[in-house]
Amino acid sequence: MTVILEHKSGYRLGAEEALLAQYLGNPGVTYEIAPLSDVERGRIDCTQAGLVAGSIPFIKAALRQRGVSLPAEQSYPEVLRHMLRRRLWPSSVKRAKEQIEISPRPFFIKPSVRAKRFTGFVMADPMDIRLSGVPQSEKVWCSEVVTWVTEWRLYVSGGRVLHAGHYDGNPEVNPSPAVVEEALSLMSSKGGCPSSYALDVGVLSTGETALVEVNDAYGIGAYGIAAEHYYSFLKTRWDELCAVPGSAARSD
Repeated sequence: MTVILEHKSGYRLGAEEALLAQYLGNPGVTYEIAPLSDVERGRIDCTQAGLVAGSIPFIKAALRQRGVSLPAEQSYPEVLRHMLRRRLWPSSVKRAKEQIEISPRPFFIKPSVRAKRFTGFVMADPMDIRLSGVPQSEKVWCSEVVTWVTEWRLYVSGGRVLHAGHYDGNPEVNPSPAVVEEALSLMSSKGGCPSSYALDVGVLSTGETALVEVNDAYGIGAYGIAAEHYYSFLKTRWDELCAVPGSAARSD
């Protein structure tokens, strides 16, 4: 089995790809590194790869060779909306800018369809440079600003937490286990739930445990997770995405 890892200019591996490369010294598993351009142009054949890991454009290009598109973004699954503990509304870049102009109260904004089109941020200025080049029609999620005391990423595969990684705030504060268990149960009962995903949860200044967001496994960084668990987490989802060519809901 061959694993294909993305490299940047100068054959540099990112932190996640380097972690996988370190692990992939096991007998029977080989890996090769490639730039995005080679995958996009078909110079690297990804149709038989046991796993492809890298940036979202890299994953998209590899799946395209198999006739598969990335699934639609589901940052805030309906079954978990009650765990947000904050108001959430759909919008577009154009409408968000107009809202700030009318009522200059900052709110959080992030893409709702095209994953990572831009990094989510608290918007206070309609001319914010972080939206430079983003189409006015781009669909987004907006939510009211809250104060997070701590934020954790739970790597979930097969309904089981493989690792809990702290990534912001106070590491001594932990999310409520009961809320986490409820979220896992609800996600497992949800039709179309990915086999592997990241459940980001945190604790608000009110003391409530709340959902930050949910992310599909294919675009997730490694926050302290062991290499073997990270590999298993990514491969489980890759195998699922490749199982039925063309079956994934399009997001591009």
